Amino acid sequence: MESRIVVSFRAPGGPGRTFLERARALDARASASGGMLIAWDANRTAFLFDGDRLEDAIKVATSRGGDTIDDELPWRVGIAEGDLKPLAEDGTRGPLAWGAPLVAAAVLASAAKPGEILCAQTMRALRSGDLVAAGTRIGRDGSLRVRGVRLDPVHPWRRQAVEQLARMRVAPLVGMRAPKIDVRSGSLVVLRADPGTGGTRWLTELASGASRALVVSPSGSSFEPLGALRRALARSLTRELSPLLLELAPSLDALLAGKGATLEVATKLITAFLWPKTEGQPPGLLLIDDAKAVDPSTLEACVRAARSPGAAFGVVARADATSGLPSLLAALPKTAEIDLAPLTRDAAEALAGGCTNEALDAMARKRWARLAANVPLGIVESVAYGIVTGDIAWSGDKASPRSRASGRGKVRGGAEWINLRAREESEHCRALLCLVALLGGEARVTRLANILERSGHAMDVDMVLAELMCTRWLTDTQEDWVGLPSRTHRDALVGLLDDAAKKPIHRAAAEVIEREEGVFGKVEAAWHAAQGEDGARASRMALAAAKSTADGLLEASTTQLIAFARRADPSCEEAALALLANALARSPSAPPPRSRTGPPPSSGYSAPPPAKSVPPEAAVAPPAPAVPSFFDEELAVFEIEVHDSEPPTIAKLELAPMEANGGPAAPAEASFDASAPASSPDLPNAGEPSVAGANIATRLGELAKEALLSADNAALERWVDGLRAAGESPLFTERLRALSRLGRGDIGDALRVLRRTRSSLDPQDHKLRCQTSLALGVALSVAGRSQEALLEGMDALARARHASDERGAEACLAFLSKLYASVGREESGALRRPART
Repeated sequence: MESRIVVSFRAPGGPGRTFLERARALDARASASGGMLIAWDANRTAFLFDGDRLEDAIKVATSRGGDTIDDELPWRVGIAEGDLKPLAEDGTRGPLAWGAPLVAAAVLASAAKPGEILCAQTMRALRSGDLVAAGTRIGRDGSLRVRGVRLDPVHPWRRQAVEQLARMRVAPLVGMRAPKIDVRSGSLVVLRADPGTGGTRWLTELASGASRALVVSPSGSSFEPLGALRRALARSLTRELSPLLLELAPSLDALLAGKGATLEVATKLITAFLWPKTEGQPPGLLLIDDAKAVDPSTLEACVRAARSPGAAFGVVARADATSGLPSLLAALPKTAEIDLAPLTRDAAEALAGGCTNEALDAMARKRWARLAANVPLGIVESVAYGIVTGDIAWSGDKASPRSRASGRGKVRGGAEWINLRAREESEHCRALLCLVALLGGEARVTRLANILERSGHAMDVDMVLAELMCTRWLTDTQEDWVGLPSRTHRDALVGLLDDAAKKPIHRAAAEVIEREEGVFGKVEAAWHAAQGEDGARASRMALAAAKSTADGLLEASTTQLIAFARRADPSCEEAALALLANALARSPSAPPPRSRTGPPPSSGYSAPPPAKSVPPEAAVAPPAPAVPSFFDEELAVFEIEVHDSEPPTIAKLELAPMEANGGPAAPAEASFDASAPASSPDLPNAGEPSVAGANIATRLGELAKEALLSADNAALERWVDGLRAAGESPLFTERLRALSRLGRGDIGDALRVLRRTRSSLDPQDHKLRCQTSLALGVALSVAGRSQEALLEGMDALARARHASDERGAEACLAFLSKLYASVGREESGALRRPART
């Protein structure tokens, strides 16, 4: 016989009719559903169902009929699946048969309690997740042991449990007061909230209560220039445009079509959108969510609009609890800083109940709030996972833990709960969720269908989308667009597919987006092409966009795109360098030449003031946090140098100089000198379009150090972003990134970056560890941790001397001298003497 389903019923005992009477009624009910009686003994009877009639078998096992009436106890049931052999090969003994599934079902029926249904764990429906398990039990018959899985008798099918997700609601705002803040035009309010703690929800509530509001959040890969502004306007525009926006209609249409805009036009669009419709209206709100991940061009346009004369709106920006703001935003006068406090236990339990429309009982609220450590997003996702897995059992309109063990597992973060629930979805659902995450968490439906078709994922996209909407994975963000509920969802769901499976999706996305978008929008296509290992295509689109951003004076995006193009395709070095030189020549904020004769910059190390609420009467622009500045010998340890641990790359080759007009000079043979550093102490002016031996990585490094010396933290961040996109000299880039974090007050992140960088170095590479330890010492001194800074400085000095690095030793001594001077130590003067070896 082929694989069949065997359901064995064992008499539970107790009051009521005899076994024979109840078995006759059960036989009639099972036969009506396609079952055949195959075995019978003193207190058990078994029925056989075809392999494709599992639903009928489950229905007979879980429902009550004429075989269980009044106060009779329900049957004890065991179910197994497998091959059977007929008692008579010629069929003369009817359906009587025997086999391993009959034995397993009989043993499980004996082990089950009255009303319990135990399924053999080898059943395909259990392995595929179609059936909801509610625990396990071992059945024994002599030496035979059979492991059974308890089936949920109320909602045995997972699809029935998933349908209960429809009972979930958007919970009311709990654990925090309704946002009421005084936002002044042109001022900044900082909201500090880590991912998943309710920061985005807080901004949404604030926007809903404002007369005019524009919510800006990261878009796609955050590489598209003005991409966040483009999506914000697309989501917020209505059919009735203000007169000011109507005047800018052609520019608005170009931006929404992905063709981009100049910085001046982008500034005007923000101002026009937030302009008051009538006199006497309070200031509008420009809300920036996850400010660190918003593309720099959007941030610059927002800040310029807020600082423009007659600005009629204030800015509210969300940042992580311990991170600093981007330097562009930090330049605005700050009127308040708000910290979202963690939820109390009572508030967390109220949230667990609120997201289920008050269906959870008190015990379930307590357990599932604890599972998520009282973090809002984690609570909602842990409850959703509990519903899907059947750990939360429903009885009418109320829900409770299914068993004493339900809801008592490991405490997890929101991302972990999201991943656990996603693993329960079908292959098609996981592929579509991963695609939406790869596109930045939001996408047009038609684009999703085109990408899936080109990448070889054949599915009914509309049907899968409908399923994901019902299971609360996706939401409507605007007409014909769907999006994930949060950035945490995006970050978690990107990993649903492995890298090999994602490459065809990236390549298909690059093709579709390139065909549909304008020059700015094609930057997303370039990013996907690079992820799909099509570097030449990525470089071509990135350089085209960089030319447009340079024309529009979007400096930060220009730098990023040029460096990204160079990293994607090293063969574009010459074109990228020419474009960078031209962009610097017209840039209004190129750093000034470094003075060699004037006094050195201030060398004091000062920690940025603590971020606290500022009274309205003190709403003035705060000074930028002090960036540690270095004399020539101190800066020496941050030079881009060639070491054995960093093998030579094309970015360190000497290239032909560029002509003054930005075009290539006559070809010259590239040469490499492993004995000399790639950057000279005599740094060129930032505005020089032609530098002998320069290339993208070294030129950006020089510009970054110039910005550091000039205490221009906004420029420093811009050049460091370019270095990171270029992918060259990662250790040098990470050290500069840490210093840029220090400059904007993000001390914790700076320390994490430097410690992570140092932990990855070879303990015997004394020169690189000297440089990193010295940078870590600087960061610790800015943080006011002088003792730890002293230890790092001494470690750096010892390694410099061990490596016979005189310049490094001098830099370490200079740092220690300043450190001693800052704490009033008399040894500071002696430490400035040249190092002796």
